[in-house]
Amino acid sequence: MALRYSNARPIFQGQNVRPPLGGLWNGQAYWLKLFQELGREDRSVLEVTMTLQFQFQDGDGGSWTQGEKENFAHGFVDAAVAVWAEKFRITTTSTVPVRHARDVGVVFNFPYYIDGWHADDDFELGVEKVPSAAPWRVSVCNYSRGSTTLDSNDLRPETKGATMTQRDAVHEFGHMLGLRDEYAAANDNPHHTGDLDSIMNVGELVRPRHYAPFAAWLTQQFATAGRLTGQQIVFKVEGTTDMTNALL
Repeated sequence: MALRYSNARPIFQGQNVRPPLGGLWNGQAYWLKLFQELGREDRSVLEVTMTLQFQFQDGDGGSWTQGEKENFAHGFVDAAVAVWAEKFRITTTSTVPVRHARDVGVVFNFPYYIDGWHADDDFELGVEKVPSAAPWRVSVCNYSRGSTTLDSNDLRPETKGATMTQRDAVHEFGHMLGLRDEYAAANDNPHHTGDLDSIMNVGELVRPRHYAPFAAWLTQQFATAGRLTGQQIVFKVEGTTDMTNALL
């Protein structure tokens, strides 16, 4: 069930805290706003917004029709929301924040453009059309440049060794959030190579650790209140996970 909120008056808003793939001069890949959940005095909603620019490229699979472009873009958004949204609560045990700001759910918002050029996009996705029966091939996200290279089969489920299939598009979206690969062959994040079902490995399950950058952003927003009250205000995913133990 989708979380309901009014986006008229955010409690806090800003860009993301620099996630693992972010460096000194990059790492601001998406925007966050915190709102009170409608009808609830005890919960809030963190809206993660990333404006996408799809650039469709003709290839061995022929030319894209406008309908095919729309279907792929809409399919990418639907798949990312289904896999990534509302998986865990982010909470704090501190009583300094107002009551509804202590328990936060996460939703995603994806405005997008198809072709053309737009100055306000956060990520550009180049999508090449390949034959529908073409074998799987590796897709790439260049986080520092805000670009991702996909193909027209990247919403197709692939068997890679987990207990479920994986669609490359939703895995690459994890990189667009700044998360590293967790599968052993990538030789990237060595801490979760045995968790095959993880979305950043070869499955499609989002783990509490993958929400840790959101918890870090919430902690940062309340840093001033913490200093003024002399209390530590730390947000954790499911009350246990933050950037100190997520091993991202």
